[in-house]
Amino acid sequence: MQTILIVEDDLVLQDNLNELLIGNGYKTCVAGNGLEAIAKLKTSKVDLILSDISMPQMDGYQFMEEIRFRQDISGVPILFLSAKSDLEDMRKGMNLGADDYIFKPYNSDDLLKSIKVRLKKRKLLQSSYHDLRHAILNKLPHELRTPLIPILGYTDLIKENLESIDGEELESIAVSIHSSADRLLSMINKFLFYAEIEDLYENDQALENLGENFCEIDSSLFLDNFRKKLDEYGRLDDIFLEIEPSELKMNKNFLIKSISELLENAVKYSGKNTPIYIRGRRDVNDYTISILDHGCGIKEEDLNKLRSFAKFNENMNADPGIGIGLTLVRRALEMFNGSFTIDSIFGELTTVTIMLPVVD
Repeated sequence: MQTILIVEDDLVLQDNLNELLIGNGYKTCVAGNGLEAIAKLKTSKVDLILSDISMPQMDGYQFMEEIRFRQDISGVPILFLSAKSDLEDMRKGMNLGADDYIFKPYNSDDLLKSIKVRLKKRKLLQSSYHDLRHAILNKLPHELRTPLIPILGYTDLIKENLESIDGEELESIAVSIHSSADRLLSMINKFLFYAEIEDLYENDQALENLGENFCEIDSSLFLDNFRKKLDEYGRLDDIFLEIEPSELKMNKNFLIKSISELLENAVKYSGKNTPIYIRGRRDVNDYTISILDHGCGIKEEDLNKLRSFAKFNENMNADPGIGIGLTLVRRALEMFNGSFTIDSIFGELTTVTIMLPVVD
């Protein structure tokens, strides 16, 4: 049975919510303000938090600030329930990481629907992270071994036939060795990125400090960090940049790694001489980065079941990576209250969109 923590100072509303949730199959625990809620979380494991905003001693925003970087609360949906209907109040809650904002007087059916949707989403995310860990343990030896085989094979060939190999053949072998080594390095970097993210999630203080990092974004961020790789792929002339300068609430290193993963997919799944559009636009409190490629696209059924290590369209375009890139990007963005979406038309195009909060 799933447990919901109710944080509400109005005893009548608290009782009504308690009765509603228990009557619909949920287990509950209750608190009268943020301080009481924090104490409850020390002894109770919850699946969702339903919190009022205006409360004595510690209000909903302060409560959210206190728990947002706690590892034991990571991934727990938080729904704000408040009489405040001001747009800025809503944005404040969302920027703190709230999953939904429900106004009083609430409609019971709408509230239950929102709770059901958030709990279902959490279950899918938990399954995704479990699959990620399981896949790493099972696939790591094979995926590292695959590019090592041609490296060892070609080096043995050189050692055994050093005197008879001509310059042209040696150059061809060197290109193959370099390609395999580059693939191996790319996979190792993905695993290191994954390890770095998970280490941070287990260190509350480090995660809180990281959340205070800001990053300036403009065209130079893309040109300085991705020009060399794009040139190696022969795709530099295919890139079209439209980046509005801004300052984001995200660590620069994590932003670059996240964009790198998404850009690598755009390059890999689209042909040379087809355009890749990278656009950055600022809203009032959010910044959107979109990467659009005119490649093979993703089938609708694959879009509906995006999972940690899924390799899309293997028959059309073999993926030399291990497919953890999208999960790593999502996990990294979540640390900074960001998110991303994927839209695609199979056989035509794919657009990946990152959304991040901006510095006020």
